[in-house]
Amino acid sequence: PDAAVGWLRELPQGAARRALAQRIQLKAARLAHQTADAMETARLLSKHRAFSSAAAESIVRGLATDMLNGVHDAQQLQRTGLSLEDSERAMPELAVHAAQRLITLGGDPQVAREWLLPVWEQQHQLGDSLKVKLVRALEMGLDSIDAAWLARIENAQRSNPRETTLQYLAGMACMKRQLWGKAQQLMGQAARSEEHTSELQSHPDLV
Repeated sequence: PDAAVGWLRELPQGAARRALAQRIQLKAARLAHQTADAMETARLLSKHRAFSSAAAESIVRGLATDMLNGVHDAQQLQRTGLSLEDSERAMPELAVHAAQRLITLGGDPQVAREWLLPVWEQQHQLGDSLKVKLVRALEMGLDSIDAAWLARIENAQRSNPRETTLQYLAGMACMKRQLWGKAQQLMGQAARSEEHTSELQSHPDLV
C-alpha cells in the first residue's frame, strides 16, 4: 500500500484527478492506514458523486471513526472533532461516538454534551440501538450535568412516559442529584418496561 500511494502521487495532475485514480488512492490510503489522506480523497469523491449518497456517508463515517479512535488524549480528540466538516459532525452515530471517546479520555463532559445536543433534539427519529448509545453517552457525564440538561431530560421523559431509555436516563439523573424517591420510581418503570418488552419478544404470539 505504501508503494502504491507513492506511485499514485507521481501521476500527472490531470490523471490524478480522474475518479478511477481517486478511488485507487482511497483504497491505497486506507490500506496504508493514512486515514487523513483517505478522508480527503473520500470527500472529493463524495462531492463529485462518485458513490451513492448512502455509500459515501458510510465511507466517510467509517474514516472519521478511525480518526477519532486513533487519538489518545482529549485535546487531540477535540481538534480532530473540529477538523470534521459540519455534515460529518451532524451524523448521529459519529457525534455519539466522539462524545463517548472524549469522556473516556478525560475530556470535558460539557463539550461532549454540546456535540450530543443535535442528536438529542432528533432522538425520536433514532433507531433503538442508537438511542441506547446516546443515553449511555449522556450517562457517562451525569456527575456534572447542569440544570438545562436536567430539564431537557425530564421534559423528554414526561413527553414520552413509556420510553424505556428516557425512564432510565431520567432515573439516573435523579439518582446523581440524590432525588432518591423519584429515581426509584423511574428506574422501576424502566425495569418493568424492559421486562414487558422481553416477554413480548420471547412470546410473539402475545403481540
